[in-house]
Amino acid sequence: NTVGKIAPDGRVTNYALPTSSALPIYVRPGPDGNMWVTELTGNKIARVTPNGTITEFTIPTPNSRPIAIVPDPRGRGMWFSQEAGNNVAFIDRNGDITEYAVPKSQANLILGGLAFDSAGNLWVQQYLNLNSPIPDGVDSIVRVDKSILGKTPAQMTSADFAFFTTPTRSSVLHRIVQGPDGNMWYTALKADVVGKVSIPPGY
Repeated sequence: NTVGKIAPDGRVTNYALPTSSALPIYVRPGPDGNMWVTELTGNKIARVTPNGTITEFTIPTPNSRPIAIVPDPRGRGMWFSQEAGNNVAFIDRNGDITEYAVPKSQANLILGGLAFDSAGNLWVQQYLNLNSPIPDGVDSIVRVDKSILGKTPAQMTSADFAFFTTPTRSSVLHRIVQGPDGNMWYTALKADVVGKVSIPPGY
């Protein structure tokens, strides 16, 4: 239940999170020079300064289970995924959180990692929750149009989301990132595979 820092000389410093049993899972540097952390069971986002001062921000959706977190391409804050909340969310530098619901075809779909591409589109993984596998369903890589950067949740429409079904089902999608080839690469933890979504030029 700590966030750790290892210096170039090998010195390790641990900073305890204020929320007990928060289960910190993902950490990334933000545009403000701080580190930002998702608390999987704490249902909070933590901001950690270079000297270890921690501020926690509660996510509006209860028990949302935040997973991955990435910097906003405009430098205004961070975006994160909610496994159980089925939202992608933006937290600004002051800690204010805005949530955007990702459409899903059935209730037992959850979210994994997320990443921006070079055009500013947001990609997130949506897959079948194997702890609740009935009814069966498909796993998808979801492209959220870059217009999300300038829209409120109420302004989002189904046209802002595109779904790409993965060839392997029940795969437990885990992480996603844009590769040097411009395509989106992802891992599937349960299926033991690495996948790629090919992005046509200008898409």
